[in-house]
Amino acid sequence: MDNITYARFSREDLDATSDDALVKVVRLAQLSMEFLCSMCASSQHLLQGLMEKVRDQQIQLKTVEAKGRGLQQQRRDVGARQRRRSQGRDSEKAPPAGSTRRCLYCPKRFSSDQYLHEHIVRRHGEALKGAGGTSGSGAGGGDAAAAQAQQQQQQQQAATAAAAAAEVAEALRNATTNLQDQLQAVHS
Repeated sequence: MDNITYARFSREDLDATSDDALVKVVRLAQLSMEFLCSMCASSQHLLQGLMEKVRDQQIQLKTVEAKGRGLQQQRRDVGARQRRRSQGRDSEKAPPAGSTRRCLYCPKRFSSDQYLHEHIVRRHGEALKGAGGTSGSGAGGGDAAAAQAQQQQQQQQAATAAAAAAEVAEALRNATTNLQDQLQAVHS
């Protein structure tokens, strides 16, 4: 095949070859051109398919990045709410004179219902389980603790989802880069 591809036919070669051999050479040239046209068409088809994949992956990447930004914003919002609540609790530290709350199980006194409830749960948890809950002075604290635990859980879920979104975005970036490299290789 190399002999035919790189051969140079001169007038002398034309005179020395028979008509039958010339027909064979022309037929071989036609087959070569058909093959090249076929390869060009399949390369263009492959190129279009790769370009569609790149577009699809770019759309997916943008979607995942938008979700990641949304989750990060949600995580920041949850953190801001927790900071505002903790600042609100700090402002409750100084009760009016004579308004301290006494623990039901020991002689300690506390400046707010929340601190009393946290003390009872932390120090007298077994007594709480046996009694079936707290009495009237600490009733509001359970809801606050449950809300705080729920917020922490939501923040952890948002952080986990944001990390997963970042991983998916990175995988899509890598796949897009690989496809772009393949496109460049096809163009070359």
